[in-house]
Amino acid sequence: MQQLSNTLKTLLQEQGLTASSLARITGIGQPVIHRMLSGTTDNPKVATLSPIAKYFKISISQLIGDSPLQTSSNHQNNELKTPLRHLPLLTWQQALDHANIKTEEIQNYITVDANCSIHSFALRLQQNSGINSIPLGSLLLFDPQLPAQNQDYVLAAQATANAVSLQQVIIDGDKSYLITPNQNAALNDVNSLQNFVIIGVLFTSIVQHKKL
Repeated sequence: MQQLSNTLKTLLQEQGLTASSLARITGIGQPVIHRMLSGTTDNPKVATLSPIAKYFKISISQLIGDSPLQTSSNHQNNELKTPLRHLPLLTWQQALDHANIKTEEIQNYITVDANCSIHSFALRLQQNSGINSIPLGSLLLFDPQLPAQNQDYVLAAQATANAVSLQQVIIDGDKSYLITPNQNAALNDVNSLQNFVIIGVLFTSIVQHKKL
């Protein structure tokens, strides 16, 4: 179905998504997504089309081309300009290698209305972070593509330690430091200590009273 292929390509371009990202978000197999994009799928099942249409907030009829599709190029207020993001809820251990986590290894997703990259992910705060405004059980949302600014909270890791931790960035002139929030820990000079890696920048937190 060439019209389905054209529509899906338009939607992916509008949101800056890749086929693999759409497969991860919707749970549809990546080979199926690729066949739809190539136009080689003759009779796609409703069970395949429905999650895709739901994510893009359009009807199945619009997805397959039977009804016109409004995009940001012809509708200034179209919802595709501010799409919902379905972020994987990872464990702290998984965050170390978040870019290579397979779909079947992800147990939960959260849906957020946020301007973040498709590589963003969420962690659940399971121990005291030292940040008084973020209680235990909150969801922490990180974006690996955001540049760290002064006083940002980040997820950081050391090459010599198989663990990640929540740190705060302090920039003083031409020097940058990572410090443990609300603790008198020794400063770690990020510019001179190459074994520190910032995995993602915290862009928001969500307080939850009920665990997913």
